[in-house]
Amino acid sequence: MFRMKNVKMTEGPILKSVILYAIPIVLSGFLQILFNAADLAVVGNFADPDRATAATAAIGATTSFISLIVNTVMGLATGVNVTLAKSIGARDDDKSRRIVHTALLVSLFGGIAVGLVGFLISPFAMTVTKCPESAKTMAIQYMRIYFVGCPALFVYNFGSAILRTKGDTQRPLNFLALSGVLNIVLNLIFVTVFHMDAAGVALATSLSQCLSAFLTVRCLMGQDDVTRLIPSMLRIHKKELLGIVRYGLPSGLSTAMFSFANVQIQSAVNAFGESAVAGSAASGSLESFIGAGITAINAATVAFAGQNLGAGNLKRTKKVIFTCLFLTLVFTLVMGFGIYLIGDPLYRLYVPNDDAAIQAARTRAGIMMTTNFLLGIQNVLGAATQVFGYAFTITIISVVGVFGGRTLWMNVIYPLFGTLEMVFACYPASWAVITVANGIALWIAYRSYQKKVLFCDGNESDCTSHG
Repeated sequence: MFRMKNVKMTEGPILKSVILYAIPIVLSGFLQILFNAADLAVVGNFADPDRATAATAAIGATTSFISLIVNTVMGLATGVNVTLAKSIGARDDDKSRRIVHTALLVSLFGGIAVGLVGFLISPFAMTVTKCPESAKTMAIQYMRIYFVGCPALFVYNFGSAILRTKGDTQRPLNFLALSGVLNIVLNLIFVTVFHMDAAGVALATSLSQCLSAFLTVRCLMGQDDVTRLIPSMLRIHKKELLGIVRYGLPSGLSTAMFSFANVQIQSAVNAFGESAVAGSAASGSLESFIGAGITAINAATVAFAGQNLGAGNLKRTKKVIFTCLFLTLVFTLVMGFGIYLIGDPLYRLYVPNDDAAIQAARTRAGIMMTTNFLLGIQNVLGAATQVFGYAFTITIISVVGVFGGRTLWMNVIYPLFGTLEMVFACYPASWAVITVANGIALWIAYRSYQKKVLFCDGNESDCTSHG
C-alpha cells in the first residue's frame, strides 16, 4: 500500500487539494460498500439455489433498520471531524489531544451500547418491518451477528475520522482494503464450505471489521503529532465531549430521521415480496457507490471549511464550499446516469436467476440513480452550515423534511397509488425540499458570521478565537 502526504487544507489550490483528500475516502467508501455487496453477491450466486433469493432478501431487509441504530451514534464522528478540524486550524494542540482521546473512548462505549441494543431488538425489528416470512429467520441471524461487530465498526470509523481530519486519508483506505480482502475470502468460506448463508456473510463482515479497527488503533498509537493515541490518556473530557455532541448529535439525529423514514419505506417494499426486496437491495447496493462519493465530499467540506474557518479565513472557506458543490454535482450526475445506463448486467451480479427481482431493481434505479445529485448538493450545504455552528438547524430541517415529509408521503400519497414506483419516488421528493431549506440555512449562517467578523473590526482570527 502506498502512502500519501497529509493534504494541506489552509493553503494552496483548493480544487486539487479537495480531490486528493476525497479520492481515498471515496475508495474507502467503495470498499465498505463492497462488504455488503459481497454479502449479497456471494449468497445470490453461491448459496443453495432454493434459498438464494430468500438469503439476499434477508440481507436487504435488514439494511434500513441497521442504519437507523448504527448511524444515530455514528453521527458523533461528524462532531469529531468538526471540533478537531477547528482546533487543528486554530493550532490548539492540547484541545486536539483531548478531543482524540475522548472520541476514541466514546466510540468504544457507543459501539458496545449499539451492539447490545441491536442484538436484543432484532426479532422485533424484522416483525415491525414486515420482513417476508421466508427470509425472516436468516434476517434476524444476520442482524445479530452484525451488531456483535459494532464496537470494532465504531472504533474504525472514529479513528479514521481523526486521521482524515488532519489530512491523512490514505491509511484508512489501506486498512479497509486489507479488511475487505479478508471479508470476501471469509464470505466464500462460510457460504460455500460451511453453508451458513446470511449468517456466514454477517460473521465475515464482523471479523473483517475487527481487523480494520485493530490496524487503525495501532496507526494512531504510532503518530508523532496531536492525533497520537496514548492509552493512559484515554478519558472522557467533559468540555470536548460536549463539543463533539454539539456538532455530532444533531448529525446523528438527522441521519436517524432518514433511517427511520427509510424503515417505513422498507416496510412498504417488503410487502411486495422477497423478489421486490432482493431487487431493491441490488439497486440500493449500487446506489451506495454514489453515496460513498457524496460522503467523501461531505467529509472534505467539513475538514476544509472547518480548518479554514478555525484559521479565520472566511474568503477561502467560501471557495471551499463552492468547490465541493461543483464536485458533488459532477460526481453524482456521472455516476448516477452511468450506473443507470449499464443496468441489468450489474443487477444480475446480485440476483442472477430472478427476473422479477431484476424488474424491481430497474424500477428503483430509474427513480433513484437519476436524482442522486439532489442528495449530494443537500449534504454539502448541510455540512457547511454545521461548520458555521448551525448543526441544530440542520437537524430541524431533517426532521421536518425527512421524518415529516416521507412519513406524510408514505401515509397519504403512496396509498393513493400503491405502486412500487411511488414508494421510491418518496426519496427525490424529500431531497428536493431539504436541498432548498439547507441552502437558505447556509445563507443565513454565512451572513451571521460575516456580521460577527465586522463586529470584530474585520479581524476574523480574533473573532474566531474569542467566539
